[in-house]
Amino acid sequence: MPDSVDAISATLARIVRLSVSRAAFARQASAADTELSQPSYVLLRVLIDEGPLPMGRLASLAHMDVGMATRRVQSLVDDGLVTRRTDPSDGRVSVIDTTVAGERAAAALHEVRRGHLARALSDWSATELRQFDRLLTKFLADTKQTPINGS
Repeated sequence: MPDSVDAISATLARIVRLSVSRAAFARQASAADTELSQPSYVLLRVLIDEGPLPMGRLASLAHMDVGMATRRVQSLVDDGLVTRRTDPSDGRVSVIDTTVAGERAAAALHEVRRGHLARALSDWSATELRQFDRLLTKFLADTKQTPINGS
């Protein structure tokens, strides 16, 4: 098992480096004809997937500190891609939501990324795709519920 865990860990490290590569993201954004930055796209995707969110929760789900998320959200507001409104139940809280333009920009980039993935998997059988999806989903669930410190 240690050899398998080491091999999986190394492969995951390569996948993470590729997924956070600014150069790869820039090529995707260019193909989608959008100027979205990687952090801005992440924020938009979280909002699209989760719906309107308070700033703190948005930052948390995007795995960003609140300061960075706030700066990025302001840029998205300035570009007309999201709106910010005061939470009626707590005036201290800002709720962020996408605009139609934000949804379109994210969708264009999502389609480029999805198309790339579809081409990469095009030679896989339906059985392989189902098995990969099942194992990847299981891996994600197990990873999220397993404590970091081994307790």
